[in-house]
Amino acid sequence: MQFRNSSERYGLVIFGLVAIRLFWRLGGTTPARPDGLPRWQARAADAVHLSLYAALLIMPLLGWIIVSASPLGIPTLIFGKVEIPHLAFILDSPDKQLIGSIASWAHWVLAWAASLAVICHIAAALVHHLVMKGATMAVCARRQSDHMAGDARRADIQWRLFHIQRGHCFRSRRS
Repeated sequence: MQFRNSSERYGLVIFGLVAIRLFWRLGGTTPARPDGLPRWQARAADAVHLSLYAALLIMPLLGWIIVSASPLGIPTLIFGKVEIPHLAFILDSPDKQLIGSIASWAHWVLAWAASLAVICHIAAALVHHLVMKGATMAVCARRQSDHMAGDARRADIQWRLFHIQRGHCFRSRRS
């Protein structure tokens, strides 16, 4: 039972985080593709990204269907506090067992497909970095370090403003 409850809990959390990430990605910009990237590789990258987002959104929904179709009727609790109701159209269905079996099979297939997509994604990144000597990973690392450096600068400015507002005399933290 403990595994089932943690699987439900993490599935719901992952669903929420992926939904937020998807809205963020749709509203923001994505890194430019490397120059000279063949069209088939760009399409393959898009397909892998799309399949990962789809799997991470659909798998928790399938899990919810599986739990709703379970004959045990155990409530789904988020971290033991908030109860997620079972899906009414499944509870009232005469085909509840069939729905649960199909959802369970689809959940299993999707888990393996997502695992394969992650492996392909990692392999493609390594091929681009190590074999093709592309700059994709370096660009991602540089963007991350730029964000971290920006955070450090903002923190230093905030620290200085905090003390200036209080009339404190100070020297730089670096000295």
